[in-house]
Amino acid sequence: MVRVLAFQFAFFPQYVAFFIFGLIAFRSNWIMSLPIETSWYWGKVARWLLLVVLVIFVVSELTGASFLGGLTWQTAAYAFWEQLFAIAISINLIVWFRERQNIQSRFSKALSDSSYTAYIIQTPVLVFLALSLQSIQLPLLLKFAIVSPIGVSLCFLFAYLIRKIPKTDRVL
Repeated sequence: MVRVLAFQFAFFPQYVAFFIFGLIAFRSNWIMSLPIETSWYWGKVARWLLLVVLVIFVVSELTGASFLGGLTWQTAAYAFWEQLFAIAISINLIVWFRERQNIQSRFSKALSDSSYTAYIIQTPVLVFLALSLQSIQLPLLLKFAIVSPIGVSLCFLFAYLIRKIPKTDRVL
């Protein structure tokens, strides 16, 4: 069974590493100096890695071995793939957004300013939403597709309202 959006504490070191790397990249101005050719290269790597994970998945299904845990070569291959794909797609998307989406409207500015607060308050908002909708019987992926936009919207709405409280915008 493949879990969708299942929290795993094992990813915490990756989150910390990406956060630290992001701080270093920002302070060193790497984002603005990253060449487009580097982005193209890592974009190609990311596309190839999508084919690789498909092969890992098919082989795992045919052999009956799991690639989501245990001491198997499939698990090791998937763990390596996951980290390499995260790096490749991150580099590719950073340059793509820098070159093609580097504009900001009033609405996107408000969302950007509220993003840290939305990140902080997401857990209580999403838990409340999940608990209040637990009686609705739908397939999980369908429920996720319906509830996700509502949850994201609520997080940003509450974040925007919280930031309207005097002096909170200095901290949040």
